[in-house]
Amino acid sequence: MPIPSDLNLVLNQEAKARAASGADIVNATIGMFFDDDGKLPIAPLFQKANYLKEQYFQYASIAGDPKFLGGIADWFFEKEAGRISNLRSISTPGGTGAVHLAIREATLDGFTFILPEVSWPNYFGILDLHGGNRVSVNNFRDGRMDLEAIEIAFHSAEKACLLINDPCHNPTGYTMNEEEWGRVVSLLNSKPEGAALILDLAYMNFSDSSARKRIVGAISSIDKRIPVYLCFSFSKTFSAYGLRLGALSYLNVGEEKEKRMKKAARATWSNCNAMGMKLIGEAFDDPALKQTLRDWIEEKSKKNAVRASIFMGEAREVGLCTLPYHEGFFCTVKVKDAFAFCMKLKEKDIFVVPASDTLLRIALCGIPTSKVVGLAKAIKEAE
Repeated sequence: MPIPSDLNLVLNQEAKARAASGADIVNATIGMFFDDDGKLPIAPLFQKANYLKEQYFQYASIAGDPKFLGGIADWFFEKEAGRISNLRSISTPGGTGAVHLAIREATLDGFTFILPEVSWPNYFGILDLHGGNRVSVNNFRDGRMDLEAIEIAFHSAEKACLLINDPCHNPTGYTMNEEEWGRVVSLLNSKPEGAALILDLAYMNFSDSSARKRIVGAISSIDKRIPVYLCFSFSKTFSAYGLRLGALSYLNVGEEKEKRMKKAARATWSNCNAMGMKLIGEAFDDPALKQTLRDWIEEKSKKNAVRASIFMGEAREVGLCTLPYHEGFFCTVKVKDAFAFCMKLKEKDIFVVPASDTLLRIALCGIPTSKVVGLAKAIKEAE
C-alpha cells in the first residue's frame, strides 16, 4: 500500500530528538545530504551572499526571476542544453511544487498516470489531491526496469501520462540506461495524441554525467504533440531544503496551458522565494562561481557514492536483499514487514523509513561515512 508522505518527516523528528538526548543514532530517514561531520553543507553562493539587498525582499513575479529561469537548462543539462529548443519554465516551491503543478495540469487534460508501485510517497498524495486516475506498475523484472508492465498499462489507458523519476530514482537509486529511455520514447511516440511525460529530475546533479546526454536525447526525440513536464529541485542541488525553491520546465504545452499553469501558481503559492532566485540567478551569471558550485556538488556526490559503495558491498557480504541500485541518495532493503522492522531498528537507534509493506528506504545521503560501516550487518542481524 502507499506509504504516508509525511512518515519520513515524523521519523526524522524522532531521530533528532533521540540525538538531542545524547543517544548515538543512525538517522537514515530524510533526503538531505549531511557531511561526515554530521552538519549540513552550505553552498558557496549562500556563504558569500549579502542578504540585505532590497530586491531580495520584494515580491517576485509569478513566473520567477528572469536570470534564474534563463539559466535552468544550462545548469542542469550543461553542453547538452542546446539540443532542446523552446523550453520554458516557471518557478515553484521546491521540486514538490513542480510535480504538483505538472500533475494538476495533466489531470485537467484527462490523463491517467502510470508510475511504479515503489515511488516517492508524495506522488500519491498529490494525485489524490487533484483526483488523478492512476495505475501503479511493478518496478523491476529480473533486475531491470519492468518496461513490459509500463507498456501494458500505457496501451490500456485512453490517455496516458508516464510519471518517471530519473536519474537516481527515489527510493531505489535506479537510473535508466539508453535502451530503456529509447523504449520509453518509442512508447510515448506510439500514441502522440494521447500521451504525456512528467519527468522528476530532482536528483539530476547527483547522477553520472552520461545521464544528461541520455535524457536530453530522449526529450528531443519525443513527438512535438506530446506535453513534456520537467521537474527540478534547487533544494537538493544546493542543499537549500528550507528555501523551497524549484522549477517546472515544459515543452509542447501551448500558450493556453501555460497561462493556466501560471494562474494556478498565482492561486496556490502566489510567487516564489525572491531571495533564493536572485542569488541563484546571479550565480548562473557568474562563470567562476558556477564552476565553484559544480565542484562543490561533485564533492558531495562523490562522498555519497562512497557511502553507497560501502553499504551495498556489505549488504552483499551479509546477504541483505536489496532492490537494484545505481546511484543517488537512497537504496531499498527487502524485509517481511517493513513497519514492524522499522520499529525494531528504532530500538537499536537506527532510524529508517518504510518504502512499502516489504521495503525499507535507507537515506545514505544523511549518514556520516563512518556510520555506514557495519550498518548492513546491523540491519541483517535485526531480521
